[in-house]
Amino acid sequence: MSFVRDMLRDHRDHTIVTTIIGMARNLGLEVIAEGVEEQARSQALRALGCDQAQGYHVGRPEPAGVFADRWLIVEDAAAVCITP
Repeated sequence: MSFVRDMLRDHRDHTIVTTIIGMARNLGLEVIAEGVEEQARSQALRALGCDQAQGYHVGRPEPAGVFADRWLIVEDAAAVCITP
């Protein structure tokens, strides 16, 4: 069950999401919401203190090679030389 999905329409789900974020904060944990599929939900989660999100609003599933080309930085091995 995803409380995030209906948090903007159902006050009980909103309360559960708010409580989970509060508990995580009090425990010193980072909060990552999943199932974020629209901007309004993303903004509401951010306003509640959610650190990060994943879901279709952030990006759709893609092959590993496409993800790597888009998001990963490959450093030149020769440039990463540590001298004593």
